[in-house]
Amino acid sequence: ALTSSIIEYPNPGYVRIEKTAEATTTPGKWKINLKVDGKNIPKTTDVVLVIDDSGSMTSGDKIGSAKTAAKTFVNELLTGSTGIRIAVVTINSSGNSGSGKPQVDAGFTNSTATLNTAINAIVANGGTNIQGGFYAARQLVGTSTADKKVVILLSDGDPTYSYLTNNAATITNNSNNNVNIGFPTAPSCNWWTWNTSRSAFEAGMTVTSSNYGNIVGNGSSFDYTLYRKKSNDCNDFVAGNHGMPTKYEAGLLMSEPIKADVYTIGFEIDAGGSGEKTLQASQNKGYFPATTSNISSIYSQIRNNIAYAATNAILTDPMSTYIVLESASTPTYS
Repeated sequence: ALTSSIIEYPNPGYVRIEKTAEATTTPGKWKINLKVDGKNIPKTTDVVLVIDDSGSMTSGDKIGSAKTAAKTFVNELLTGSTGIRIAVVTINSSGNSGSGKPQVDAGFTNSTATLNTAINAIVANGGTNIQGGFYAARQLVGTSTADKKVVILLSDGDPTYSYLTNNAATITNNSNNNVNIGFPTAPSCNWWTWNTSRSAFEAGMTVTSSNYGNIVGNGSSFDYTLYRKKSNDCNDFVAGNHGMPTKYEAGLLMSEPIKADVYTIGFEIDAGGSGEKTLQASQNKGYFPATTSNISSIYSQIRNNIAYAATNAILTDPMSTYIVLESASTPTYS
């Protein structure tokens, strides 16, 4: 018997394309219509919305726009869907006086009322613990048995809190020899020519673990001393920032055994700044720069990636060499 891997209409997972030609009022000129539709494959999916509730989110009422977009996302994703649950996490819960301690505002549920109530209750204040948001999300999806696990994190600035961390660093001396430096000791400056910049040093630093019972940082500065070298023979040298443990935590989410799909959204964040670079390095499904005018459409785009039968599809339509396309014509979509 012959078998086929093609999913036929109307079975879940099918993608169907219809092509028709429509005559125009100009002789020899035709309008080509392409219709693509599909049916989603039923899968259980758990989604964690991580929302930055730091004090900077009050500027221009970004927190209001973020909450509205998040509620729209919840309502559109859950309405008419089965097997999907959503949880809500804030990175600097107001109940903890803005001290950088994350909070699970709503555990996994398919109740739009419960989720909307939790989102409405979010109040912005204090600093930014993006690592904390990823950590809280990891605790949630780590116990999930869903087929698909998704984390969507929104932030508007640099991380200014993180968890106490251990690090290792490799820097280059003046002879271009790589010298491994354990944390926190370093070779004596008696024979050392210190010609390494802070940024170059930080590029070689890696986080190896975090102490989740100890939040560090002052809530206002991206820089945080993870490495210090001081002696009588050389200047005081410090390096480190809260972005390093943030990226470490995101990596734990994206790797085995969790393998979550992680999206990050930079909400009116400085282009090319430390916050944007941190978010860009903390995702495996997409980084989206957002403004108050497009934040809802970004959440909608991510929702489509989660729920649709096909995403990022490319349609190839071979045509006869006798057909001449009108170069000035602009395709329309609906």
